[in-house]
Amino acid sequence: MAVLQSKTPCIETNWHKHQQGYGKRLINGKTKMHHRFVWEEHHGPIPKGLIIRHLCHNTSCVNIDHLAIGTHKDNRQDDIDAGRMNWHSKGEACGASKLTEIQVREILAAKPVGKAPYGYTKALSEKYNCNDQTIRNIWNRKWWGHLS
Repeated sequence: MAVLQSKTPCIETNWHKHQQGYGKRLINGKTKMHHRFVWEEHHGPIPKGLIIRHLCHNTSCVNIDHLAIGTHKDNRQDDIDAGRMNWHSKGEACGASKLTEIQVREILAAKPVGKAPYGYTKALSEKYNCNDQTIRNIWNRKWWGHLS
């Protein structure tokens, strides 16, 4: 786990903010993320396959003392360690879940024997306000497979 050692405060980007809060700007015809730009100014190019992580968990921060290089796996682990994501949770305890256990059990009970008629998954997805692929993933036990 990477721990923020710096006692300095976050420095907020003054660039246009991306939907998730990352600063971005067009430089030489390419969109550049501010935190990556700052990292490269201090340390040089970012090796392929690596990312720049925010140890402060503030995507708008460009304080070099709050940035670290690593992998996507490192970044995910930082979030888990900070209590921001629980990748091991199942069902409703998973932060990404939009359905309740009761709804999923209803979806499982609605699975037809054999092939579903045309438009059936679409109708269910509209009823439960989810994607029709979500219905198929539940039926195929790719998601919510822990339910019996």
